[in-house]
Amino acid sequence: MKKTTLLIACVLLCTLHLNLFAQNIEFKNYEWSDTVTISKVPASMSKENSVIIFEKKTFEYCFNSQGMLEEYMLIHKKIKVLQEKGIEDNNKLYIGTYSADEVLTFKARVISPDNKKTEMFKGDTKMVNEEGSNYMVLAVEGLTVGCDLEFFYIKQLNPNFFNTFRFQDQKNRLKTEFTMITPKSLTFKTKSYNSLPAIKDTLINKKRYYTLKLGLIEAMDEEKYAAYDASVMRAEIKLSQNLDAGNAELYTWAGAASQIYKNVHFENTDESKDVKKVLKQFKCTEPECLIREIEAYIKGNFNIQDIDGNDDVASTFKRKYTSTMGMLKLYVRFFEQAGIPFELVVGNDKFSSKFDPSFETWQYLEEYLFYFPKLQKYLTPTNDALRFGFFPGGLMMTDALFIKEIGIGDTKTALGKIQKIGEIPMEKTYNNMDINMTLDPATLKSKLKVTHTTNGFMAADIRMFYFYATAEDRLKYTESTFKYGVKDAVLSNLEVKGYDIAKGETETDFVLTADVASSELIEKAGGDIIVKIGELIGEQSEMYQDKDRKMDMELENTHSYTRKIVFTVPAGYEVKGMETFNFASEFDNKDGRKSGFVSKARKEGNQVIIDVREYYASIFYPKSLFEAYKKVINSAADFNKLTLILVKK
Repeated sequence: MKKTTLLIACVLLCTLHLNLFAQNIEFKNYEWSDTVTISKVPASMSKENSVIIFEKKTFEYCFNSQGMLEEYMLIHKKIKVLQEKGIEDNNKLYIGTYSADEVLTFKARVISPDNKKTEMFKGDTKMVNEEGSNYMVLAVEGLTVGCDLEFFYIKQLNPNFFNTFRFQDQKNRLKTEFTMITPKSLTFKTKSYNSLPAIKDTLINKKRYYTLKLGLIEAMDEEKYAAYDASVMRAEIKLSQNLDAGNAELYTWAGAASQIYKNVHFENTDESKDVKKVLKQFKCTEPECLIREIEAYIKGNFNIQDIDGNDDVASTFKRKYTSTMGMLKLYVRFFEQAGIPFELVVGNDKFSSKFDPSFETWQYLEEYLFYFPKLQKYLTPTNDALRFGFFPGGLMMTDALFIKEIGIGDTKTALGKIQKIGEIPMEKTYNNMDINMTLDPATLKSKLKVTHTTNGFMAADIRMFYFYATAEDRLKYTESTFKYGVKDAVLSNLEVKGYDIAKGETETDFVLTADVASSELIEKAGGDIIVKIGELIGEQSEMYQDKDRKMDMELENTHSYTRKIVFTVPAGYEVKGMETFNFASEFDNKDGRKSGFVSKARKEGNQVIIDVREYYASIFYPKSLFEAYKKVINSAADFNKLTLILVKK
């Protein structure tokens, strides 16, 4: 269950009793056949690294003898290993689990091409912790090209009342079975996405069976600029009713709004005193200025951590750190005491799965924002780098739950409604370069005055890093920025501005300026001199895709790049090749906005001036425009290769 949904009270009581099977679990004594036959795959898949022959996922909910709800999961998988890379991909099996005791049964076996078995059991596994997560890991023995790897395990879970199941990834699947079994009294709603067939619902005796059986599921390769996880076949599932407690619909948007409101609006006298004392120190009176002061104070004095104990405002002031919910309470208390109208917004990253207003699952309630209706701006409470007016790109132009406080007499409660989170204009996010270049024909060395100007999303993380970084790390970052376009750059007169968050420089331009000396941008070709102007913008990657595009293109945010290059032609030379810098790749998107790459060159006196603009005015592009989109991306790489030629008069 996601972190945010854990903050919301459960409708049903549940518990986890390790190593105790509920008596009526259908797969309690699950076993595979002792008779093994090496599997075969279609000839069209023979060059794949591996193919999933069979995958079975079964979940069962049941009440134990104390009337508490429990959930169990069975996973059974058979994989055909076809190449050496397939051995590398499958030589370790990982099962995410807090404790090995949660895994009640585990078996694995490798079947060689001549039908010999190598068996492994739970005792052959070990527990590891990687990046803060616990896994039970098996080092698989006996893998060879042409073998089958088969394993199954049964695990007890904390009951999930809403979940996302994905049925597709970068592996071909020949056969897939999904089953969810619940007591008759518990009804679930399901919805399938991205061409996944609907899950069937059948009532047999005192149990409900939610089933889906699939034949071939073709692999879905990842594609650049695509929301991969949101595009594969998936199903959303949510608990709809507990008939033993009535016919009321569970886990609705209205229920979520009410529960979240209660969680963040609890107040006591001590909390009010702490907040009021701080507010008296602020200088601002206008709402926007005051919001910025509140945000700066909170993000400068409190951190989010996993905590044990209270996350109320008074405790947060004492500790200087709190949970995600504790941080929300802190903001709410400040806004309420300051008299600033706001709405709490809860949504989901569009690159994970698209928020569907018609399917009321709390699985979508993952990311928090504050929205200020009078200002029509957002604040991100849990991201230190994104300051007032900016929010994660994964939420841009997505549907979300907006929670507004309403009063009924002396009683206050919440009204929840689904509406779309807005977008931040392209003009707010940019990365610009201004370059003045001269060269000495005698030494073939160039001198440049380079200014990098960044703002918006492109500056947020950089600004935060630079503010907190050591002098050594700041220098490393700065040098890498200038050497991105000029690898042998020797820097002098370095200046950095716009990173002092403590002084409120959160929306000012982040500016890096330096004098750069270089030899690599100039080459001699007989009596001519070649000037590698295109390399000044840094190495650009080209976008290739041999297969037909499967997914639409989707960006986190709109943005632009502007480069102005002024090259002074040395005395006694004339310049050739300017015309190659005049080209454009632009197209109109379905939303009426234009995106493109435009380069223009002109000569004024002894200077060649090249203006370049690359811009993406939309965040969504249908796959029908892939070729036009790819051409814009590749135009930067084309520019990267262009040169000017200096010829002696």
